[in-house]
Amino acid sequence: DGTMMMGTIDGINLLNRIKIKPFSPNRPNKVVISSLEVLDKQGEIKQYYCADDVAKGVKLSYKSSYLSVSFFNTDFRHSDKNVFFYKLEGLNDNWISLGEKNYIRFASLTPGIYVLHVKGISLGNAQEAKEATLHIEVQEVFYKKIWFIVLVGLFVLLLISWAVYIKVQRIKEVLLVRAKISSDLHDNVGSVLTRVAMQAELLQDEVNAQQSEVLQRIIKTCRMAMSNMRDVIWSTDVRYNSIGNLFDKITEMVQQTMEQSPIVYKLNFDEEVKKLKITQEQKQEVFFIIKEAFHNILKHANGNVAELNVFKVKNHLVFTLYNDGEVIKKQLQTSSGLNNMYMRASRIKANFSIDVTDGFLIKLIIPIKKRLFIV
Repeated sequence: DGTMMMGTIDGINLLNRIKIKPFSPNRPNKVVISSLEVLDKQGEIKQYYCADDVAKGVKLSYKSSYLSVSFFNTDFRHSDKNVFFYKLEGLNDNWISLGEKNYIRFASLTPGIYVLHVKGISLGNAQEAKEATLHIEVQEVFYKKIWFIVLVGLFVLLLISWAVYIKVQRIKEVLLVRAKISSDLHDNVGSVLTRVAMQAELLQDEVNAQQSEVLQRIIKTCRMAMSNMRDVIWSTDVRYNSIGNLFDKITEMVQQTMEQSPIVYKLNFDEEVKKLKITQEQKQEVFFIIKEAFHNILKHANGNVAELNVFKVKNHLVFTLYNDGEVIKKQLQTSSGLNNMYMRASRIKANFSIDVTDGFLIKLIIPIKKRLFIV
């Protein structure tokens, strides 16, 4: 009546309504995955036999990616002669023969998602059995997962932002201190020098010619000291970091330097570069190089014209100062100002040269990037 009874040492197993289908030699065969073996978190082997577990696939930890898969062909007539083939989608796309071995083991799969395909051929009918599939996922280590990488990236970005913020605050503090020192120098030291010069001028009417000459030198020294101090204060003031401000200061300096000289001066500034920004160090070094160059023209050259040109050539900013006279070479070579100009140019990685072949030509070439002179 379709009931099957099997005796065991613990009793009887009863199976009701067993439907036995007649065997057909032409029926299609298939490969069935019968069991799985994996390693659990404690490193112990765990086995699965249920068809539902196989259908769900298997998840493996990155710490223990061992997997053993057993299977069989539903043609049992010569089961020991059945042959099997497999391919692991995600690792290789070619079928690999297992021969008559009905199991396969993977010892160390890398993290990722795979699909195992197993097919077989039975000796009984020489037909290819329908393949079985198993979905396999090997979990990634936590520090390689997207969420962890994003969190680490955000944390690093936060640290960088904080470091930049601290650095900016310190720079602001330094600039404030520098501005305060400049203001104090201008107000205190400048006022003292001014009073000394004024008192010396008042005393000139009450002394003899020799003493008046000494007072005149004192007055001249005080005014020179005030002028030099203003130049130093200007060079450290961050409010004047454009090329236009540099040109204005150079113009003022040249007017004061050359006002008692018979040399005719010309200043030509390219409009293209006037709106650019320069760094504190560039502003300071360029100004004092040009200032020293004009002083050298007064001391060591005998020409009639001094011409300063400033322009941009590709990725270089060029300053040229030309005097049409003959330079006194011996005095120029022993001048400490020349060494200072070379030293200042090297600080801003500029090329500085002097040509005395035809007149007296000073050239300062400053390399610039695409974004010119970022503050």
